[in-house]
Amino acid sequence: MSVVTLLAARPIDIEELLVPAGLLAGALLLSALIIWQVDRLRKKRALMPDTNPADSLTSFRAMFDNGELTREEYDAIRARLAERIKRKMHVTGPTVVSSTPDGQPPQGPPPKLPLPDNPADPPGTVQPP
Repeated sequence: MSVVTLLAARPIDIEELLVPAGLLAGALLLSALIIWQVDRLRKKRALMPDTNPADSLTSFRAMFDNGELTREEYDAIRARLAERIKRKMHVTGPTVVSSTPDGQPPQGPPPKLPLPDNPADPPGTVQPP
């Protein structure tokens, strides 16, 4: 028997086709949603560098020393990376970006900042450096 004979002998019931078609459409929609989420996550991770902000600061400092970055570019990058380092270390307070009067970054160790309050001390007291 041919397919035409089978189709002609038995009328097509729309209700029999709705369930498989609905399941197929649902599976395709779910697959598309999963692919979209995976692609979005992949792109998000591609934009986020896996490097340590301190390592990045070192490489930008070398670029500044070689003359590849201007003073303004270096200061802007340094401020952004300092914020990232602070967030990574869970430190609060203002970011200190300083330079010498001639516009060059300071040489030597950073200035000593007061230590945070000790929970045993009364509020507002600062330990000496």
